[in-house]
Amino acid sequence: MRNVDGVLQLRSNMQYGQESQWYYNLEYDIERERGEAYQEDLYNPGYFERQVSDHVSEMYVVASTSVSENMEFDLELVNSEYERELSRQSSLQDCCNLTDDLAQKLVNAADSFIVHRNSTSSETILAGYHWFADWGRDAMISLPGLTLVTGRYNDAKAILSTFSEQCSQGLIPNRFSDDGISPTDYNTVDASLWFIHSLGQYYSYTKDIEFVKKMWDTIGSIIHNYIEGTLYGIRMDDDGLIEQEGQLTWMDVKIGDREITPRAGKACEINALWYNSLCIANWMGELVGADTKQYLEISRLVKKNFVDTFWNPAENCLFDCVSVNEDMSFSKDASIRPNQIFAVSLPYTMLDPDKEKMIVEKVGEELLTPYGLRTLSPADGQYIGRYRGDRDSRDRAYHNGTVWPWLLGPFVTAYAKVHDRSPSSREYCRQLLLNFGPHLDEAGIGTISEIFDGDIPHRPDGCISQAWSVAEILRAYVEDVNIQS
Repeated sequence: MRNVDGVLQLRSNMQYGQESQWYYNLEYDIERERGEAYQEDLYNPGYFERQVSDHVSEMYVVASTSVSENMEFDLELVNSEYERELSRQSSLQDCCNLTDDLAQKLVNAADSFIVHRNSTSSETILAGYHWFADWGRDAMISLPGLTLVTGRYNDAKAILSTFSEQCSQGLIPNRFSDDGISPTDYNTVDASLWFIHSLGQYYSYTKDIEFVKKMWDTIGSIIHNYIEGTLYGIRMDDDGLIEQEGQLTWMDVKIGDREITPRAGKACEINALWYNSLCIANWMGELVGADTKQYLEISRLVKKNFVDTFWNPAENCLFDCVSVNEDMSFSKDASIRPNQIFAVSLPYTMLDPDKEKMIVEKVGEELLTPYGLRTLSPADGQYIGRYRGDRDSRDRAYHNGTVWPWLLGPFVTAYAKVHDRSPSSREYCRQLLLNFGPHLDEAGIGTISEIFDGDIPHRPDGCISQAWSVAEILRAYVEDVNIQS
C-alpha cells in the first residue's frame, strides 16, 4: 500500500483486505475537555488479517518511507533488522551494567530521546513526545541521565558540542528553529548554567580533558557575559548574584502578557546554579591551566550573600525569588516551591548542613508525592491540584501545584546527601523511585509522563513521554540509590 505522494509503504506477512471505510465526526473526549479541536473524519483503507495457528508465531506490519515501486516484503530481512535492534538495545544495557528491571526499562526509554537533527547535523535530545522538539534547558538537564549513566559518552560529546557551537553572547539556545530557517531562540537564563553543570558531569564520568579544553571558550563566554550582562537583563549584581527579566526560568508560562509565576529578579535556583557553575569553571580551569582567580573570588562573594538574600527564617527554607520594587525596596516571594532543592542537590552548594536538611524536610513535607514534587505547596492559596480544562486553565496549574517527575531526581540526591547516604536513606529513595514501576504500563508504555496532578490520585498528564522525567529518575536510581553495589 502506498500513499498518494508515493512516500509511505506498508508490507506485511498477513493478507491485506481492501475495505474502504469513512468514520465521520469522530470525537475525542480528552481533546474536548482540553478546549482543543476534538472532531474529525477518519478514513480506513483496509485491514490485515491472518489465521493464527501453531505454524504462525509472528506477524508483521512494516512501514517504510522507501519510494521503490518494486519493494517486496522480505521476512528474512525483517527478522534480521528485528534481531539487530534487539542486539543494539541489549548493548545499551551492557554498557551501564544494569540488571534491575526498572532501570533496564528506563534505559530503553532514554534511547528514544536521542535523535539526529538535520539542521545542525548532530545528535540532540527531544524534550518530549509527542509535541516537544529539542530545548536547551531540557537537553542539558537530561544529558547526564540519558547519556552518562548509560555509557553513551560519544552522544554526550556530540550534544554538548552542538549547543556549544550555537552559544551566542553567553547563552546556549533555548530552542532551535524547527524549519532550520527561523532564528534560534535564546530566551533562557538557566540553560547555559545547566550546560556547565553537564560538562562537569561529563568530565567526572570520562576524565576526557581534551574535550574540556575544546569547551573551555564556551565556559568562559558564558561566565563573562553573565558577569558583564547579556540579553534579557541577565546580569550579575554587585552582590555577585544573578538577576534576570521575567519568563526566563523553567517556570515560564504566560497567558497573553501575564506571567503565571512571576520570577523576574533573583531566583533561588538560578543563583544555586550560578555558584555551581563558578566552582566547576574554577575546577576545570585549573585542569586546563587557565587563570580562574576571578571565578573563585566571585564564588566566595555569591556564597557570602546567598543566605542573607534567600534564607526565610519563618519557614526554615529559601525564598523562591527576590525582586526589586520601583522604590528600590525588596520583595521576597515566600511561596514554597521546589526550586530551592537545587541549593542542596548540585555538586557545589553554599548552605551549612543544618539549613540543607531543613530545606529537604520542608520540601518533603509540603511538595513530595509518589511521582515527583509539586510546584507549589497545597497550603498556598494559589495552589491548583488538578491539571484540567482548557489551555488557560491548564497553564495556570502548570507550575502552581502540578507534579513534575524530573524534580524527584534532585530531591533523591539531596535526601541521600543530608542523610550521609546511609543504607536506610538509600532504601527510602529506592522505594520512592520504584513508584514509577506501575506507571510504565499506565500512560506512555515503557516511559514516564511529563506531569501528574498535585492532588491524589495524581493522574498523569502532559506529554506521555518526557526526556527529563526519564533522565532524572534513571540518574538518581543509578547514582544515588547505587543499585550496582
